[in-house]
Parts: sequence; structure tokens; C-alpha cells
Amino acid sequence: MELLAKFDTIEIKTDLRISEADREFCTAHQNAYEAAQNSLLELLYFWEDILKAKISVPSSTASGTLSYFPSDSILQISSDSLRKYLESIHDTFVTNLADYFSHHYHITISTFLILRELLPQEPQNDTDYKSAMEAYKEKLLTLSLDWNQIVDQIFLQFDGRGLTEQALHELKEKCHNAAWNTYRKICCYERKKRHIRFTNFACRYKDWHHCWEMNDGMKNILTGIAHFETDSFSLIPDEISFLINNNYIHYDVTEFSTCKKVQQIRLYKNGRADITFSDESLAKKFVEDYLGTVC
Repeated sequence: MELLAKFDTIEIKTDLRISEADREFCTAHQNAYEAAQNSLLELLYFWEDILKAKISVPSSTASGTLSYFPSDSILQISSDSLRKYLESIHDTFVTNLADYFSHHYHITISTFLILRELLPQEPQNDTDYKSAMEAYKEKLLTLSLDWNQIVDQIFLQFDGRGLTEQALHELKEKCHNAAWNTYRKICCYERKKRHIRFTNFACRYKDWHHCWEMNDGMKNILTGIAHFETDSFSLIPDEISFLINNNYIHYDVTEFSTCKKVQQIRLYKNGRADITFSDESLAKKFVEDYLGTVC
């Protein structure tokens, strides 16, 4: 009874930083990673046993020897290729999980930092390099990562922020960088009532095509405008999506017909772009939240 009582007191902790769909994705990749690793290790051991068992016998013509085992080139298998793949499978596992969270939550993740923490350190080229490299490769063969380790390393890159908090932080940082000349520490925009004027070559007029193209910074600001309008990273109004994704904008004025907070954008041949909000308070709030009032 005492043992059962102890089991009742055990608290099963669930990582609340990620969703159930995230956990299912990570678990599926964990299973695939482990299955591939185990199967390839077995294949490596079997293949090396086959190589040891390659017994040559005399040929009937006395012109050489024969073997009943197929050559490496026929099967296209080698110990080196299997080992190299097993050494790189951890990199693949980390990259797949990092790419998932990066694309799903619109955040930037450094796989290099994760691999640096979770994988053994590659030896330096010194006098003991050969034996150290053999030990390093053996560690890679026996290493087994857990998806929780990878997720922990991902969150360590966010300074205590959650996934959606990090996404918004990065978006606002991109908008701020686009709206300021950090070298001269001056802003490249000005607000006049409900209008925000971007003056730092926000767009480029192409004479030969008679059209405009947004620069990358202005595209980031428009992504911020879309988030300000919808409070979503995936829901972007059609007119704003067109401006972000199209390099040939043939009209100087684009009305945001489905938006409530922002009304239009006007482009000028000198590279200026003016965004008009529904009222002055919204323009002021966008400046304060996304562009910043100090460099």
C-alpha cells in the first residue's frame, strides 16, 4: 500500500512551452531517428561481419581467386559510408526539429548553437589528432539524443521568451531595424497625424517596367503592419501579401480594403512610401510598438 501511495504522489510534468501538436511532431521524429540509428548500426555490424567472412577460393582456371560474396560496388555499401551517415544523423534530427519550430512559429533558431552543446567536440589537429578523432567518431556512433534536449536548447536562445513571444520580438526588431539608421542613430520615418512617411528608399521605381519594388526593410515593416492589423503571423491581408511578395507593383496607391486599422499605402518615384492609418492613435501605437521612438 505504501508503494501505491508513492506512485500517487508522482507528478508527471508536461512541457507547457509547446503544444500537443508540437510534442507529436517531436515524438514522431524521435521514433524515426532511433529506428534509423538502430537499423543502420545493425547493418554496419552485419556488413563488417560479411567483410570478415569473405573467403577467397581458387578458380577452376588457376588464373586467380573467386569469392561467393558480391563486391562492394555491386551492393553500393561500405563501412565508411554507413559510419558517415550514422555520424551525421544527429545533425539531421536537430535540423528537422529546429526547422519545424522555425517555420511554424516564424522564429530564428541557430542549429549551430544546438549542435555545439549536444554533440561531442571535434578534436583539434594536433599530435594526438588520429586517436582523438577515432574516439570522437566512436562517441558519435553511440550518441543518442532526446527531443527534449533539443527543445531545451531552442528555448535557451530566446532569453526566457515563449515561442509566440519570440516571434513577435523578432518581428518588431526587424521593423525597428528597417525604420532606423543605426549607424547615424536617426529614424528614417516621420509620423504626421495618421500618416507614417518612410523616407529611406522604402521602394524603388523601375523606369523600364514602369513599376515599383519594395526593399527588404519595407517588406518587414509591411509584415509588421499585417500583424498589427490581424494579430496573427499567418493571416496576412491580400493587398499587403501582394506588396510583400511581388516585385512588380504597377500602381502608386494600394487600398487595404479588408483592413480596419490601416487604409492605404502610397509609393513615390523618389523612393518614399506613405502609410495611412484609420486614425492618429493607431498610427502612434504602431510607431511605439513596432518602430520604436529611440534607436
